[in-house]
Amino acid sequence: KSGQTAQALSTIEKALAAAPEDKSVIFKAAVVCELAGERARALKFIRRAIVGGYSSNEIATEPELGKLRQDPMYQAAVSRNNGH
Repeated sequence: KSGQTAQALSTIEKALAAAPEDKSVIFKAAVVCELAGERARALKFIRRAIVGGYSSNEIATEPELGKLRQDPMYQAAVSRNNGH
């Protein structure tokens, strides 16, 4: 949000490398990617977070993901992964 997109992406990559299965880190990666304009990556991280057991309620209410949730690909990702 501060305009330091490259730094935010670098930081989240380091966090993912340190904790690749941490569902909170994966969710934060989705938020960072969405804010950085990387919707496709954000959706991949949302799918991973859901599969990993991250709270679908938190995903559904995160203000920074409002536009992403309106994307038809988001709906497909959520519905496809609800069975996991």
